[in-house]
Amino acid sequence: MLLLHGWPQTAHAWREVVPLLADRYTVVAPDLPGFGASSRPDGGYDKRTVASTLARLMAALGLTPLPPRRP
Repeated sequence: MLLLHGWPQTAHAWREVVPLLADRYTVVAPDLPGFGASSRPDGGYDKRTVASTLARLMAALGLTPLPPRRP
């Protein structure tokens, strides 16, 4: 499960939720690029770049998306 914080929060926002979910799920709660202690380029990040970065993170951890559910 990938948890994404909002602006201007950091992954610290999930500190009480992660332990509750971790018993049942693999939980990844990173700081979004450019937030918290992470660096960012002068121009910042666009949504497509952030999504690509997070997809690569999940793949590097061996976590892949579930297939879509059918009604």
